[in-house]
Amino acid sequence: MGLVLAVAPTSPESTVWVAGYQVVYRSTNGGVTFETLPLNIEGDLYSIQVDPNDVTHLISGLHEIDGIVESTDSGTTWRLVGGTNFPSGGRSWYPFFINTGNAATTRTTWIALAQDGGSVVRTENSGGTWVIATGVEGLRHPHGNTQIHQHGANVFVTGIEGPGGGIYQSTDWGQTFTRVSTGGGGIVWGTATHVYAMWAWACSRCDLGANFSVAPLAGMPWTSPDVPAEMIIGANHIAVTSDGTHNIFVGTMWASGMWRYVEP
Repeated sequence: MGLVLAVAPTSPESTVWVAGYQVVYRSTNGGVTFETLPLNIEGDLYSIQVDPNDVTHLISGLHEIDGIVESTDSGTTWRLVGGTNFPSGGRSWYPFFINTGNAATTRTTWIALAQDGGSVVRTENSGGTWVIATGVEGLRHPHGNTQIHQHGANVFVTGIEGPGGGIYQSTDWGQTFTRVSTGGGGIVWGTATHVYAMWAWACSRCDLGANFSVAPLAGMPWTSPDVPAEMIIGANHIAVTSDGTHNIFVGTMWASGMWRYVEP
């Protein structure tokens, strides 16, 4: 726990970034060797996200302080993003690219969730101006983690406080949201047909339950499949992959190790 990892499927081998205290390590050969990239900003990277159309373009929040940063040179240098109407009071931001289907507008369209204050905010000009998304005013992520799921115009976020903890769905690319479940609250992820959620908190010895739930991509109804008793809390992050037949999820659970799930 404590390191931030991002991977881009570059060719011939993947590019990997690992962020630690005031430093970023970058590999261009799938993690065989790394180079050190000292940070040129105050704070530590918290939530690196890679532009789906440009692997040199990265955005991230900062650990336990306010602010979102952007790199356009594969993590070599970063700039602090402020902008008009950026809500104060948040920290440990998680920004995400909204894939509009167009490389130019995806590059500039982001949604972000904060811990402690702030709100769910959206920008269409790389942080020049921000708008608080309708229906999720004051929603924040629990300490330590969040994850969203997007499939076309459908965007799912989850959090606590604000209008009420739970899972929220947007059908207009993250501009307006409606609560579709009171469960979840930690992370949300999905496939082309289903959306999943888990409760999680940055805690090394907490037995809070995983609260694993699933729904069709329409966002309703939600069911709660059983999980092994040893899974006492949800994930920091879920990676989604496939064996060519089934979707496979791999998650690092905060206090109960690494787990693998094969979608039926």
